[in-house]
Amino acid sequence: MAKKFRRMLAVVMTFAMLFSLFNVPALAAPAKVGSIAYTADRNTLPEGEIPILTRWEFVEMTRPVYDCEQEEHSHGFFCGYGRNCSLEAHKHSEKTCSIATPAQAKWKLVENDDTTIHLDIHIGLTARYILNGETYTSAVELTAADYTTGRLVITATCRGEPVTSFKINKTSIYDAGQRRFEGYIPVGTYEEPVYYTITLNKNVDFLVDGSAVSIPMTFTRTVNFWHEENICETLLGSRDYKKWQQGEFIYAGMDFKLGAVEKTEDTQPDPEEPVKYTLTVQKNVEGIRLSADKTFTFGIYNAAGLVERVSLTVPAGGKAALGTIALDADESYYVVEEGEPGIDGHTLATAVAVGEADAVKGGRSEEFTLAGDTAVVFTNRYTEIKPEPTPEPTPEPTPEPTPEPTPEPTPEPTPEPTPEPTPEPTPEPT
Repeated sequence: MAKKFRRMLAVVMTFAMLFSLFNVPALAAPAKVGSIAYTADRNTLPEGEIPILTRWEFVEMTRPVYDCEQEEHSHGFFCGYGRNCSLEAHKHSEKTCSIATPAQAKWKLVENDDTTIHLDIHIGLTARYILNGETYTSAVELTAADYTTGRLVITATCRGEPVTSFKINKTSIYDAGQRRFEGYIPVGTYEEPVYYTITLNKNVDFLVDGSAVSIPMTFTRTVNFWHEENICETLLGSRDYKKWQQGEFIYAGMDFKLGAVEKTEDTQPDPEEPVKYTLTVQKNVEGIRLSADKTFTFGIYNAAGLVERVSLTVPAGGKAALGTIALDADESYYVVEEGEPGIDGHTLATAVAVGEADAVKGGRSEEFTLAGDTAVVFTNRYTEIKPEPTPEPTPEPTPEPTPEPTPEPTPEPTPEPTPEPTPEPTPEPT
């Protein structure tokens, strides 16, 4: 038994010695913006995964300089150590090898800030409703309210991760047939594009047997800048089109159509069912960058009292959140912000707007009748309370010096009276 154990131990030690001969590199740290890497030439990119929306940027061709006494390296000439110096890594006593190190490409990881000019959605959509085998068609128009009330949602992802830098700043009607969205719209690369998913939830009216029937329908599509169907027509006719086809970024717009959608039912919806519309409650945060998620609570009321409460969470670093609820049509409602919307160290000013109406101050909306899908937008503006500066202590005034008393003038001495001269005696007659 002992002999068998010694034999196994010898095998293990042999393998250990063999493995010790290999130079096993440590796991490389994940690359981040600003990282430097080297490859054999500028046609070879550095290996390894990089963060989304970043890219390797070529810097220069360079030759490494080694401390030949300290660092292992190879070079193209014989240095007297009996080895192939161009293949075997080694050290030697010379300080540097000025002629033998091969050139290599230097790369720097930078943010990929390639963005599209705009994102255009064609306004004209088609909806088909099939009831008991009969097809009904309705034209659907994309309106500004679809976006402002949250019925139209656009999300961006790259490699399965959300693209947080995507932002819409402006929307408008363009060319009478498209709704244009402008803002910061990153496109990624040909190999790793940013995917945009557009979803529209909308009630579509159909004329069924002479009666109007409203059917909720969902239009959705996922697109990216590098797909032939989505590129702007101005690029299709330009001389840069071939470059774009080969994966080179060309500054252009992105166009797409949501297309058609259909819904099939075997029975007609009960016309007696109450009609409902969507109320969207949106919270905007201004004047502060949230360091943690913050939840806001809203109460929806009608004449009978509380109907429902909606909680919205604005994520850390975020600026807005929204939620929706289906409510009975043609009733009057108002929305109240509840809970604790304040933030320590800041004053709070709240304004609320219903639909396209002007915003009013306060945390309670005006009363409104729900005659269609409607949005109520609460905007909280926070202002940091700056501490009052501590006043400098006022120094005690320096007392004026007491003036020395003016000395009385010394009186002039009274002169002694001049003595009367003594008269000469009269001589006696002889």
